[in-house]
This record gives sequence, structure tokens and C-alpha cells, in this order.
Amino acid sequence: MDDFVIGTSTDTEAITLYREMLQLTSHISLPCKLFKAKCGMQIEAPLPSERVVPSAAFTITGIDFAGPVNIRCLKPRDTAYIALFTCATTRALHIELVSDLTTDKFLLALQRFVGRRGLPNTIYTDNATSFHAANKELILLRQTLSSAKTQQYYAQNGIT
Repeated sequence: MDDFVIGTSTDTEAITLYREMLQLTSHISLPCKLFKAKCGMQIEAPLPSERVVPSAAFTITGIDFAGPVNIRCLKPRDTAYIALFTCATTRALHIELVSDLTTDKFLLALQRFVGRRGLPNTIYTDNATSFHAANKELILLRQTLSSAKTQQYYAQNGIT
């Protein structure tokens, strides 16, 4: 930019004055700032290992709620929520409609998801209360099913 301004001038005495003026004012002028600007280098964080390792769809899943959404069903206006199941490796999306944010409704949506997509190895959620309560219920169910008393009952009655 400086050379362009100086190159258009024909007066030799004015060239030295132009150089001094350009050096003093080039940090103020917006076109000079844009011309001399350097591109910023964005430093990206590394992806989590769950997102990089190839795996089947929905083996690593993130769950979140969206909404409320106004729907028309039996009532003139009713609200529902959307349960979003996101695959971490393929970024595929599974959507379930949930009538409210209770733990029971979430567990039913999770049951429908598992029935369609299979059981995920890892599930990531935020700190919603329904997710924490569902986690506690699933841990309690697992402990109950794997207890010695329950296993003995299954063996005696031929349940596999």
C-alpha cells in the first residue's frame, strides 16, 4: 500500500515526506490495517478418543432433551419434549418424542432407542434430574437382577 501511494507521486521531494506521513498514519487508516493484517491461526483442541476410534453407530451415545414443543394430539394444544440421541462417531441422530421430563418417560424413550439401535456401550448426558434418577434406577435394577437371591429364583424356576 505504501509503495502504491509513493509510486503514483511524481514529485521527488514529496516522496520522503510521503514515507514519513505513511509510517505515522498507517496504523490509524482502516485500509492500511486491513492490508497489513495477518490471518489468525486457530488452534483446535484434539477430538476425544471416543469420536476418533471407528465403531458401530450409537455405541457411544449422547442424550439431551429439547423443547417444549407444541403438538396437536387429543387436546387442542399440548406440549411435548424431544429426546435427542446423538452418535459420537458418526454424528447420526435418533429422535424420540417424550410427553414430559419425568424419569419414567425417559426410560421408555431409552427402551425404544435400545430396541431400534441396540444397547450402547457408553452414554453421555448432561446434569438433568431425570438422567440422574434414571441412572439410579438402572443401577438398582442391575443390582437386583445380579443378586444371588434373584439368580437362585431364576435357576429354580427355569428362567433364562
